[in-house]
Amino acid sequence: MGIAPGLPLCFANADDFHRRALEAAETMDASAEWFLLNAEAIVELDITGADALGGLRDQLGERGVEFALAHVKQELREELDAAGLVARIGEDRIFATLPAAVAAYARWYVRRHGHLPAGMTPPVVPPSPMTRTSESDLAE
Repeated sequence: MGIAPGLPLCFANADDFHRRALEAAETMDASAEWFLLNAEAIVELDITGADALGGLRDQLGERGVEFALAHVKQELREELDAAGLVARIGEDRIFATLPAAVAAYARWYVRRHGHLPAGMTPPVVPPSPMTRTSESDLAE
């Protein structure tokens, strides 16, 4: 399941965000194994917002649901890291793009279940222009 808060995550709305995210989680199909938060609109994260994200991650984890973030911009990633959330959420659950998150979910699902989810085709993720894979890439 995926949601997008559509606003900065700070003291003014952290409690509302947390409540709405948990309500969304309650409506998930019982077989849902991932909760993907579209973090594109989170342009501000204070300690209260970080606490809300961490609490959401913990509560979902207690239910056996993986918590992941997509569309995480560099500034937000730095704020997540400063709050200790990169380590708590996991490097492998924080993604710069939605296609990268979907591809990671597909790989995780195949490792766990031996096949892709019903109706899913193998995702194709374009290479990130921000990631260099070899020294020869630097010459381009």
